[in-house]
Amino acid sequence: MNASSNSTAQKLLAISGPLALIVFLVLGLVFHAWAIAWVAFLVPGMIRTWMAVEAPKEQHGYGIGADDEPEPYPYSGDSGSAPPAPRQ
Repeated sequence: MNASSNSTAQKLLAISGPLALIVFLVLGLVFHAWAIAWVAFLVPGMIRTWMAVEAPKEQHGYGIGADDEPEPYPYSGDSGSAPPAPRQ
């Protein structure tokens, strides 16, 4: 996914919550479809999942890097070691 489609996906995600509410209210108030209108609230989550699947592979958090090598934890200065054991 390139930068322009990422920007488009971010914009779509930003408006998906309010849009889901509007769709819910229109379906419920106009068509009396309250029983099925709640499905509109699943759309923002599906968009978020789609963005996570399509995210570039070089974005990694702490722990394992792109080359499967341990990376430093945010609270330690060494590379990939576990936090110290608690005192007894």
